[in-house]
Amino acid sequence: MIQIGTELIGDLYERIYTSLLIVFLVTAGLSGNALSQDSKALANAVVTATDRSPEDRAMDAGRKPEQLLAFVGVQAGVEDRDLGAGGGYTTELLKRAVGSEGVVLRAELQKVAGDVSRKAPGARGSKSPQ
Repeated sequence: MIQIGTELIGDLYERIYTSLLIVFLVTAGLSGNALSQDSKALANAVVTATDRSPEDRAMDAGRKPEQLLAFVGVQAGVEDRDLGAGGGYTTELLKRAVGSEGVVLRAELQKVAGDVSRKAPGARGSKSPQ
């Protein structure tokens, strides 16, 4: 097992999360499908589906799912990723969009050592940076 100074874990977590999010957005933006008419139509169909939960519909105004799905160029039958999936709101939309032939991979990053990034140097056995 490799140990990392506990004061670095919080920063490392943030850097990994941010890097994965940037990779996802850049990849989606460069896919050639972003903002296509097909993606816009599919996004509209997904968001306006009558069998979506009232709780999800209530979040739509703030989250703008139709714009998100159109931006990432969602298509039926493809593999999509939801990084930092949280409660699964976006995962559910992506799964509807890719359909039964597609796959949605969901990942949630969690701090495994607790929030040690704000502790004083030397806390929990870590050494102060030189």
